[in-house]
Formats: sequence, C-alpha cells, structure tokens
Amino acid sequence: MMENKGLQIDFRIVRILDLGYFINETVNVNQDNIKLGYGMDFSLDVTQNWIEFIVSVEFKDEETGITFLSGSTLTRFFVKDLSNFIGENNLALFQDNSVETLFGIAFTHMRAMFSKNIAGSKFGWMIVPVIDAKKLFTDLFKNTQKSKEEQSKS
Repeated sequence: MMENKGLQIDFRIVRILDLGYFINETVNVNQDNIKLGYGMDFSLDVTQNWIEFIVSVEFKDEETGITFLSGSTLTRFFVKDLSNFIGENNLALFQDNSVETLFGIAFTHMRAMFSKNIAGSKFGWMIVPVIDAKKLFTDLFKNTQKSKEEQSKS
C-alpha cells in the first residue's frame, strides 16, 4: 500500500458483524502457556465505496496446540470517493496511518464482540489486549500478501 499525502479520508462505519466464535471449555489451561494469535482479511470495493476488515483472534494452549477460544468480527467502512485513492496499477494510495486507523477501529470491534461472547464461560476473565494498530496491521498485511503470493504460485 502506498502513501497519498494529498487526500484526507472521510469515512463512517456502516456494518459491524459478529462472524462467530468458538469456546472449548474442556481444555484446562495454564496461564503461562497461552499463545495468542491474530488474523486479518482486508478488502475494498471501489464501486461501492467501502473498505472491509475481518479481524480474528485465537487463543491456544502452547503446550498442546489446542485452540480453546477464537472469534472473528467484520467491520465495513464507507469511504467517500474511494476511487480517488486508487492509483496506477489499481494500487490503493492512502494518507499515512489512515488504513491503520480503520484497522484499529475494526480491532476494537473484535475485542468487544469477543468479550461479549466469552462472558459467562470459564474463560470469561480473559481479554484481548490493546495493540499497536500500525504495527499489527503492517505485520498482518505482510503475512496476507505473502500468503496470497504463495497461493498464486501453486
């Protein structure tokens, strides 16, 4: 993703959707052996003027590799005149930190939905920690691109 210093992004949230969650209460977990992982899918529709994030979280027992909690949330943003942010070769050109900010909002929605879903379970005390949205978005975006490149080769 390239940076566009000229245009400021004008957006609003148009959809928040809980895509589902999973709780395995049969797992007995030691707090020191919990591995936390995140996932992201990012897409946009220029003709409809929206950007969409699917943000996922997964808690695993590091010792056994068993996933005992997971959840995903979709957040869609309307972006006014989204086509203005598309450059040559269909590359998206956003002002620095714009997309990372939208990701941070989507991540917060996932945290809230996940907390609601696990409340009342034996893992209700667990939380998804606050993150550095720019760093996590960058890491997940790179992983997503790498994964897409590998899929296109096979």
